[in-house]
Amino acid sequence: MEQTRISAAEVVLSPGERVLFSVRPSPWMIVLRHLGWHAAMAGVLVLAWIASRTFLADLWGLVLGLWVVAVGARLLWDVLDWFFRCYTLTDRRVINSSGVLQRRVSDLPLERVQYLEATRLVRQRIVGVGTIAAGTSGLVVPEVIWAYVARWESVVAEVRREMERRLPAAIRGAGGDRAGSGIGGGDVIVVGLAGGIGSGKSTVGRMLGERGCVVLDSDAAAKEILRRAEVREELVRWWGRGILGPDGNVDRRSVAEIVFLDGEQRRRLEGLVHPLIKQQRDAVIERVRGEGGGIVVVDAPLLFEAGVDKECDAVVWVEASGAVRLGRVRERGWDEAELARRESAQWPVEEKRARATLVVQNDGGLAELERAVDGLMERLRGVKRVRGWGGG
Repeated sequence: MEQTRISAAEVVLSPGERVLFSVRPSPWMIVLRHLGWHAAMAGVLVLAWIASRTFLADLWGLVLGLWVVAVGARLLWDVLDWFFRCYTLTDRRVINSSGVLQRRVSDLPLERVQYLEATRLVRQRIVGVGTIAAGTSGLVVPEVIWAYVARWESVVAEVRREMERRLPAAIRGAGGDRAGSGIGGGDVIVVGLAGGIGSGKSTVGRMLGERGCVVLDSDAAAKEILRRAEVREELVRWWGRGILGPDGNVDRRSVAEIVFLDGEQRRRLEGLVHPLIKQQRDAVIERVRGEGGGIVVVDAPLLFEAGVDKECDAVVWVEASGAVRLGRVRERGWDEAELARRESAQWPVEEKRARATLVVQNDGGLAELERAVDGLMERLRGVKRVRGWGGG
């Protein structure tokens, strides 16, 4: 894959972090990104020329000059915007660097990527480019977007391979080797995983998966459910066809704009999606039981709000101070106001922590967290099964 040199001033690499590739968007972006605007300007020129044949003959030169200046300025800005965009994949992050007058760098750690998708408008399909989005939740706006990527299939495959290398299959709920879990005889211990935004909950989930637990990713399940035909038809009946993307699937960004501004609509969506997610959880838990038992970890952003904690044998709370959590979300490009806005849509952190049965401290580094998760595993092996799941 052709590489582009990246400036150290744009992307600051962590110690030991390695750049896998770095590319600019396709030059087609210069013309296609504002294709509607250029078409409108062409129409304006035609109308001005027609008018010049009658009553605007004396002003034709002025109109033509202004038109050339406007179109030239638009093209110049789009060229600069294209030139200063850079999409980078490292062995740890996906990164988007952009901006002409003010540089902006957004990134997302690979271990936190919950979904990766490629969308292609008609004009993009004609020239063979695509837009790639990566995010942490199947129902919100993606954190990193790579627009107008040439050879987008190979780029997606490269990112996905790196994701799979970073995240073992067990994290995606695919099962895996549960040797050493300490649970046998068909018993399944169901553990809820919760934490404030930026607490490192996903990292704890990854570590539990590496230690033999089956980790159910509710965000990934929600994404899959929104692709179901019957769910898509129901959402279209509620909110109209404007929520569909060019590919005919539900556009999660459009849905997010609706549910984040209207609590009633959010509850309506949850009432449709959450029962379907629970069906998937029950099926996986029954499968684990049939395979000899083990520890199943439910990683759900709204564990308490959706009442999933009542179905768990234990709930693990990932604890981190407010200052630490704010520092982590700043790496996502959020400020304190954005963190407060997102937390205001959930139960208070103090109330959720009070409902948890086990706590993992995550104010330090990865080495400390690894030791804390080792201790957590010992405690989870001693948890008694108290809830009834599926047919059990």
